[in-house]
Amino acid sequence: MPVKEHGTGNRVEGAFARGERLLLLDDLITTGASKLEAAEILRGEGLVVEDLVVLIERGRQGRRDMDAAGIKLRAFVHVRELFGVCERLGLVDSARRRELEAYVDEE
Repeated sequence: MPVKEHGTGNRVEGAFARGERLLLLDDLITTGASKLEAAEILRGEGLVVEDLVVLIERGRQGRRDMDAAGIKLRAFVHVRELFGVCERLGLVDSARRRELEAYVDEE
């Protein structure tokens, strides 16, 4: 990740001390690539990164990537659950829900 051209230009902003634990927050995880990049930078600054909370988990790869990196993933909801809600509300029929689930399972 390149050094920012705005702010202080540091890769990590704010006051922190080596050894501090932090919680990563994000809206969505599909794969873990961007989260792993952030964790690597933060760990490189001596911070402890063991937990990630996301609103929506999509697919399975993100969880595998986080497990491999020693990061506990907690998701508010898996996108498959949202497909079920959409079906119950009549926004999609069961055939479309299955198509959506199959698409997510491919990843």
